[in-house]
Amino acid sequence: MGGRLREKMTIELDSHQQSPVSQSVEFYIKLATALLCVVLVAARSFFAKGRKGRLPPGPFPLPIIGNLHMLAGNLPHRALAALSMKYGPLMSLRLGSALTLVVSSPEMAMEFLKTHDQLFANKSPSTANKHLSFNFLDIAFSPYGPHWRQMRKVCDLQLLNPKRLDYFRFIREEEVSSMIRSIFHSDAHKGSRPLNIAQTVSDFGTAIICRMTFSRKYSDEDLRGFSAMVKESFLLLGSFNIGDYIPYLDWMDLQGLNRRIKKLQKTQDQLFEKVIDEHVAQNNPNAPRDLVDVLLAASADSKFQLSRDNIKAVLFVC
Repeated sequence: MGGRLREKMTIELDSHQQSPVSQSVEFYIKLATALLCVVLVAARSFFAKGRKGRLPPGPFPLPIIGNLHMLAGNLPHRALAALSMKYGPLMSLRLGSALTLVVSSPEMAMEFLKTHDQLFANKSPSTANKHLSFNFLDIAFSPYGPHWRQMRKVCDLQLLNPKRLDYFRFIREEEVSSMIRSIFHSDAHKGSRPLNIAQTVSDFGTAIICRMTFSRKYSDEDLRGFSAMVKESFLLLGSFNIGDYIPYLDWMDLQGLNRRIKKLQKTQDQLFEKVIDEHVAQNNPNAPRDLVDVLLAASADSKFQLSRDNIKAVLFVC
C-alpha cells in the first residue's frame, strides 16, 4: 500500500516537474507558427507584387500593415510630403492590403484626373461609404458605370440645373436675412461674449439644405437631430477605420466605428422614410416643390428607374 502511494506521488511529482518544459515547448511552437504565418504573408505579397509588374517607387511595406505605421500621428499629410520628397511625385504605398498611388505634382495630377480619369474614377469602398450611401446607390460613392451615369443625369437634369437653383433663390435670401438678424440680436453683438462664426455658418448652411430638400428647417420637431446626424456623418466618413485596410480584422470592430456607422444608418433611414412618406401623402399642387418632390417625380418616370433607396442615397449626399 505504501509502495503504491509512493509510486503515485513520484509520478505526480515527475509530471509537475515536466510541466514548465512542456509549457516552454508549447510557447515556442506557437511562436514558430506565428512567424511562419508572417513569412508566408510577406512571401505572398512579394511574389504577387512581381506578378503584377513594376510599381512606382515607394518605401518597403511591412507584412500585414504595409506602410500604415509611416502615417501614424496627427499630421499624416506631412509624412506624405516627406516621403514624396524622397520617392518622387508618384509613389506607391501599401496601406494594409490596399495598394495606393500617391500623386504630388500638377503634371501627375493631370494624368490621373484628366488624361486617364476613367481608369481611376472609382473610389476605394469603405464601411462608412457602403452603409451611409445605401450600398453605393448615390452619385458620390457609386462606382463608375451605367448606374453612376444614370444618377448623374438625374442630378444634372432634375436637381442641379440653373432653373432649379434659381427657383430656390428666395430660400437663400431669407436664410441670409435670418442669420443677420440672429447675429444682430445675439449677445455677441452686444459685446458680452464672442460670436461663434463656425457654428453660425454651419447652422446657416444646414437651414438652407433642409429647406431646399425637405421644405422645412432642421429645428422642426421631426428634423431636430438633423444637424447632429450631419456632423456624425462627416466624422465617420473621414475617420480611419482599420477594418477597411486589414479586412480580416473588420469583424472585431476594434475602434467601435462599425457599430456607430450602423446606428447612424438606421437613424438616417428612419428619417428619410418618414420624410418620403409625408411627401407621398401630400396632395397640395400649390405647395413649393422641394428636392424630395423632384426625386419622387423622377422615380415615376420609366427612363430614370429610381427606387426608394436611390432617393434616400441622393438625399444623403445633398
